[in-house]
Amino acid sequence: MSSRSAAEPAPPEADTATHAAGGLGAGVDDPIVCFCNEICLSAIVTALDAGASTLTEIIDATFAGCGACGGSCQPDLEAILEDWYSDEGLPDGP
Repeated sequence: MSSRSAAEPAPPEADTATHAAGGLGAGVDDPIVCFCNEICLSAIVTALDAGASTLTEIIDATFAGCGACGGSCQPDLEAILEDWYSDEGLPDGP
């Protein structure tokens, strides 16, 4: 039985590549940002690289921030967005 509730729609098949890039099993160096939808930082960065510039665009591109919890990771997504568009950008990984 699926852990997804009946009210929560499945992500469209067309976005599978984005989810696979940052989803479950992405690795220790790729932290999960959205636990409900298992979206890792790399998926967020992919969306930003593709031109996402608002929280709504990140949510639309990755499904992060719209899980069963009601979006408790949205403040983290907003911080990532602010860091991305700041003068310094996101810090480099290890």
